[in-house]
Amino acid sequence: SLPRVRAVGRSEQTPGDGASAPVVVPLTPTADGSVSLRFGGQVMVGRGLYAPSRTGDAVIPAADDPAAHAAVFSAVTPLLGDADLSVVTLGAPLVDDPYVGGTRPEGYHPDRPVLLASSTATAAALADAGVDVVNLANNHVYDALDAGLASTLAALDGAGLAHVGAGGTEAEAWQPAYVDAGDQRVAFLGCTAFGGSRYPIHFVAGPTQGGAARCA
Repeated sequence: SLPRVRAVGRSEQTPGDGASAPVVVPLTPTADGSVSLRFGGQVMVGRGLYAPSRTGDAVIPAADDPAAHAAVFSAVTPLLGDADLSVVTLGAPLVDDPYVGGTRPEGYHPDRPVLLASSTATAAALADAGVDVVNLANNHVYDALDAGLASTLAALDGAGLAHVGAGGTEAEAWQPAYVDAGDQRVAFLGCTAFGGSRYPIHFVAGPTQGGAARCA
């Protein structure tokens, strides 16, 4: 595994001659009972990756190609896998046939000018790369409406990934995820500060639809 140092405590030495007490933070490369967390930013596998570029073939030639999706994360897999728990935000719904441009198909948000979607194969690729928890609280989670949200949750569950920040109801969106790491249990919550009220169909969960949990 990659080298890392963990802070495991602090102590204050007794000051002498009126000097202020220095703060001492003991460090150790291995600490029993501690948990290392690694947080990544927003992940979105889609759009140009599924289409040929000016210089060559598509990075992901087929939306149902798990090996091609896994290859996208190969450079960061050692970092994600090294932590006890790794967390990323998923910036697009997971669907079987992701929209990458052109005529807007049925089943996607009718008003948002920019739509994002990734293949359901992304879920297994994230798990293989070492991701443990996925945060869904963002402004694109509802781009494929209720069906896309449902397929996202199903894909993550199928890959064994814990997820927070979105659900079929507001209560589900606020459900925490509890993940064990060694003898420690860590709780995760996710919410978005964006309200989603710009469009008639919001992307935050409410009384009549699913979506992201909205921060108070």
